[in-house]
Amino acid sequence: LSRYWDLMLVLLTESDHGGRIQRRQEPTPEGMLEVSYDFIGPFKTLGNNGEKYILDAVASNGVGVAAAIKDKTDKATLNALMTVTNRMLELCGRDKKIVARIHTDDDNSFRGVVEQYIGMQKWTQTVTEGYDHDGNSRVERRNRKLREGIRTGLLDATGGRSQYEEIAMAAAVHTADIINYLPESGADSPVQKAGGQQLQIYDVFHPFGCGVDYYEHKEARSDKIDLPTKQGIYLGRSLKTPGAQKIAPIDWDPVAQMYLIGKTIARKTVKVYPNRFPLRLSM
Repeated sequence: LSRYWDLMLVLLTESDHGGRIQRRQEPTPEGMLEVSYDFIGPFKTLGNNGEKYILDAVASNGVGVAAAIKDKTDKATLNALMTVTNRMLELCGRDKKIVARIHTDDDNSFRGVVEQYIGMQKWTQTVTEGYDHDGNSRVERRNRKLREGIRTGLLDATGGRSQYEEIAMAAAVHTADIINYLPESGADSPVQKAGGQQLQIYDVFHPFGCGVDYYEHKEARSDKIDLPTKQGIYLGRSLKTPGAQKIAPIDWDPVAQMYLIGKTIARKTVKVYPNRFPLRLSM
């Protein structure tokens, strides 16, 4: 398979400490789940769905979830917060009580309705100082891993071409999903440590950006002679539609000599080509 897997395994399974001096983390009380939240971005290129930021969340047991969002308004932040937290509890157990550790960077993203929601959920909330990156070191280390995943995914998907940075945020979300099932320092994966079900990554995941053929429903075709099979690239597995893959449709632009990338869709009927990377063909 692609060198993608080799790079991912090297970059993402290394110890979180990386030889750095870490602040001592107090043990999380039994039945509690400490979750750290932080933003990555803004990205200079909008995502293929118009996203500009990543909300990254990581628990004290190493399980993490990321979501791409278009802005940092309190409404968008709340929706993303609910999405990543619900997924976190799916992986770690819904009986857990959340201790929310929020890195604010001196903005108002976690104010207003977000604070109200945290209060309604009766979470314990601690807020680190803006720009104090040591104050939320766990999620900062996680952010670094996601950035490495972005670089690795883009390099393998495009062969180093710079035209396709709109899939960077999809690479981050895909990386966050994979990390949960990779062993840490030769030991169990974060999901295993949390008591969840381990997945075999080679059976469940595919190289980011590899080519796919997918079936397009009759109602979605442009005309009667439009073919039912379309071409796209693999962006990860869908967590909203069980058994489906996230795909970005692609269309070749003969003038620009590159592929145009469409908005992400989820499809169950997919043929994956793990050694074919269409975006490498651009001029």
